[in-house]
Amino acid sequence: MITLDHLQKGFGGRQVLKGVDLQVKRGETLVIIGGSGSGKSVLMKHVIGLLFADSGQVRIDGDDLAQLKEPELTRTRRRFGMVFQNAALFDSMNVWQNVGFALMQHTKKRKKAVLEIAQHYLEMVGLPDVLYRMPSELSGGMRKRVGLARAIATSPEILLYDEPTTGLDPVTSDVINRLIRSLQEQLGITSLMITHDMVSAYHVADRMAMLYQGKIIETGTPEQIRATDNPYVRQFISGSSDGPIEAG
Repeated sequence: MITLDHLQKGFGGRQVLKGVDLQVKRGETLVIIGGSGSGKSVLMKHVIGLLFADSGQVRIDGDDLAQLKEPELTRTRRRFGMVFQNAALFDSMNVWQNVGFALMQHTKKRKKAVLEIAQHYLEMVGLPDVLYRMPSELSGGMRKRVGLARAIATSPEILLYDEPTTGLDPVTSDVINRLIRSLQEQLGITSLMITHDMVSAYHVADRMAMLYQGKIIETGTPEQIRATDNPYVRQFISGSSDGPIEAG
């Protein structure tokens, strides 16, 4: 469903992506792991068409994003849902308004219908009673779940997750991980996650890929990644300071 062919991107003379080749299969959850500054967020911005490559291609269902005209690109972007690292809720809106924001902006649905849809997806993420709360009244984990409800409220075909467990305690992180896995199984959405949280990666991934120095250096199932002989991957997944990767 998503294909990256020899993707290259640089900024100010610094090459960030140096020929990324990757495929995300329809209905799977692919987790990209890698250290801070490895280019994970830059890669994700290419997938949704917020950045365009210096060379190489990003294709969604065979369509090269760089070749699409603006109306076609907008339609393609609407096939995505995005779960942001810090939830990115609108402080001036209550919970149901946040969840229903895209529906109110891009559809002709009436307020009552959007409210019902928001209620449905908030129930799916285990928050049935927070419709009228403001983001400031929610815990970090609750904000993450509201962000997830917003991402799936438009019935996307593809979900992008940007470090969904960052800043959460281990128990809340496990709640989020289980929720991500459960929603993927219920909805069959194609999912792409970037993270350096290996507990989260192992829990939700069908496949994993490690980005290092601008290239994908290994892909495989969680079991294959655990058993790898690649010294860079082994050092990263073990969190060791001993090995070929230097601390950032």
